[in-house]
Amino acid sequence: TFVTSPVSDSVLDALPVPVAKVPALVAFLLVALAAGSGLVAIVAINLLGGHYDNHTPRVLKGPALSEELPAVYRLQCAHNNSIECLAYVTPAFWMASAHELPPPLCAKLSLFLLAARVAYIAAYVVNEDFLRTAFFVCGIASIVELCVGSLFPETLTRYGYP
Repeated sequence: TFVTSPVSDSVLDALPVPVAKVPALVAFLLVALAAGSGLVAIVAINLLGGHYDNHTPRVLKGPALSEELPAVYRLQCAHNNSIECLAYVTPAFWMASAHELPPPLCAKLSLFLLAARVAYIAAYVVNEDFLRTAFFVCGIASIVELCVGSLFPETLTRYGYP
């Protein structure tokens, strides 16, 4: 897995922040990803559809958009799911911090989550259901591992942590 792979150590070494701050960096990037995907959808609606109206954004981003601009509609749906993901990951990061999950493991799980979320959005936009589901599950699995490892540290032995 990524967490036990030497590649994950190389990725951590290449980051501009220390290992202990990687979850904070990932949290920032997840927020940027959620906001950015929403902004791109709005700009795409305006440029491709030529009719974005901020007075009725829910109407413009609804079923009519799925017929007119299906990829943009899927991007909007991925944006909505990214906002939901923030609600899941926030307590997971808190748990990992409050219950002192080993920083390298927390950093690696956080990076895996970020990669899964980026891939999820791409798969969603290009309408690859199997990949989208697989990346979604990978992201959720990372969040669950952060939580379970925080509550039950003995489960971390499979990653080489006591």
